[in-house]
Amino acid sequence: MTGIQWTAWPGRTGETWNPTTGCTRVSAGCDNCYAFTLHDGRFAANLRAADDWLQGRGARELDVKATPPTERIRFARLAEVLLPCAPQYDRPFSEVQVLDDERLEAPLHWREPRAVFVGSMADLFHDDVDDVALDRIFAVMALTPQHEYMLLTKRPERMRDYLDGRRGSREMVRRAVMRLTFDVDVELPPHWDHLANGRVWPLPNVGVMTTTEDQEQADRRVPQLLETPAAWHGLSVEPMLGPIALPYEWLRGERRVGWVIAGGESGARKRVRPFHLEAVRQLRDECAGAGVPFFLKQLGSLPLESGERPPGVKHGHGGRPDEWPTDLGVRQWPAQAHESEPRLQAGAA
Repeated sequence: MTGIQWTAWPGRTGETWNPTTGCTRVSAGCDNCYAFTLHDGRFAANLRAADDWLQGRGARELDVKATPPTERIRFARLAEVLLPCAPQYDRPFSEVQVLDDERLEAPLHWREPRAVFVGSMADLFHDDVDDVALDRIFAVMALTPQHEYMLLTKRPERMRDYLDGRRGSREMVRRAVMRLTFDVDVELPPHWDHLANGRVWPLPNVGVMTTTEDQEQADRRVPQLLETPAAWHGLSVEPMLGPIALPYEWLRGERRVGWVIAGGESGARKRVRPFHLEAVRQLRDECAGAGVPFFLKQLGSLPLESGERPPGVKHGHGGRPDEWPTDLGVRQWPAQAHESEPRLQAGAA
């Protein structure tokens, strides 16, 4: 279970799933990334514990510091030193990792329907996550139609190239599904025959989203997102760093944006960028006019209205809707969130 509010779909438990971890910065929205801060804080804790152990064994501080950090942690692991954080934190966040089979296969063992944010501590479509790993991840999603998966990336061009078949993904996922059913004791879903023949594509329980923190990134990423075959498409406008206009064709075209999440940046106020309520109101109204569900996650640490912090907002991250101006308390889910049964037929392109 997760506290990420936009995963709390009606009738489902919100969940995160991280079969990979790590990322590198690509645009302004990454500057104060929470995942970087969290992961590298835990990496630092493991490194301190490893250094304490090395120095306790008589290693000189100068010699310790001359050894690469990941090697110092590796020495401690080999000696079975108890480090404070899990092995995935033995490397910095900038070193992308594909995690173990236990993490990969976790959704196969979740029985109750969940709304799953895939990659809350990663970007699944980073270049360092190869297609073989993606095939296995998509095979798990194919075998669990009771769950709804949400993929969020700042690299929609690679996501498009993978999902539109340019990389042979449809056939490779079909093969990965076949392998998984032999390797793991898993109950086959009702649409198994369609999966085995590669007819369920795009997967009907997988929605795709991209981050658009400003107009520049929206103009670059949204067209790539909408070229991606998927059950539905969405935007994460978080952190919202300025006004964003959504053209008519993005909201009303045959393949269109079906959900918009927005929010302000959280973190230390000396570093965080402002969240202008006038801009988010404009975005909310555009969505309402086009019938697109809108979800305001938080006001962030520096919300501004006419240049001033709204007097009622006390929460450090602006995460309490009861403190917001009343017209901003909009939290809607995409149409797929209100469907009571898994969509077992072939997905809409």
